[in-house]
Amino acid sequence: MYKKKIVILIDGHSYLYRIYYAKLKNTHARFLYTKIIYSFLYVLKNILLQYKPETLIIIFDSKKKNFRNQLFKNYKANRPNMPNLLKIILLKIQNILINIGIPTIIIPKFEADDVIGTLSNILEKKGQFVLIITCDKDLSQLINKNIYVLNHINNNILNTNTIKKQYGIYPNLIIDFLSLTGDAVDNIPGVIGIGKKTAILLLQKIGNIKKIYNNLKKISTLNIRGKKNIIDKLKQGKKMAFLSYKLAKIKIDVPINQKYQSKKLLSLFYPCTFDNVYYIKIIYELKNIIINNT
Repeated sequence: MYKKKIVILIDGHSYLYRIYYAKLKNTHARFLYTKIIYSFLYVLKNILLQYKPETLIIIFDSKKKNFRNQLFKNYKANRPNMPNLLKIILLKIQNILINIGIPTIIIPKFEADDVIGTLSNILEKKGQFVLIITCDKDLSQLINKNIYVLNHINNNILNTNTIKKQYGIYPNLIIDFLSLTGDAVDNIPGVIGIGKKTAILLLQKIGNIKKIYNNLKKISTLNIRGKKNIIDKLKQGKKMAFLSYKLAKIKIDVPINQKYQSKKLLSLFYPCTFDNVYYIKIIYELKNIIINNT
């Protein structure tokens, strides 16, 4: 992987939340604003140094509700609103990134996952290698021989083999797995009573959820306990299973009209304003890394 020129796509909200809650515990409130922004830039600097990407794009979620909320009004209903301080920090970080010249993308009514999925699809078709940086397991469904995921919590790189080892299935069945088991984080319902072990066994022995529902009788031939009960639960939860599939599936056809290639960095670099005084040194370091890598 490291011998190839790569494009890095960063799930901006995922990264920012991780830094926010890490610093919230160990930083005095007076310094929290500055510390979070500095830490975000510091992590970005390390990514650039370690992976030396050809292009780096940071994708943020849109504020507006998306098509999934129309499909299922309780989608992500259990998530708390973004803290007010973090809203202010987010705007500041986005402004700094634009001034450095790093492309940032927000597409109204679409989640960052869908924009990342679309960009990955576009870039792969151009023959480029993509590394997605996130802790969102949903993005594992995009993994193939040219698209990897770096989990920024444990710094593990996920590919087709690691996903198979971790889940017992390949990335192309991750959507089907979530359709059966649901996802408490995003409030995706799944099929009530179908756990992870049962879901994995069904996917391994029969295939995706369409094949499972077209071959329910085959479950009775499997070496699995409570076969009749499983079939009954699947029948009762069919509607939710296919709804969950629509909720879990990442789009790869989001209309992206914005330019996402690296721009002329020097012409966009204006870090020396008063409110950037704490970040000037690290911003210049980022600038030099970017220029030396292009």
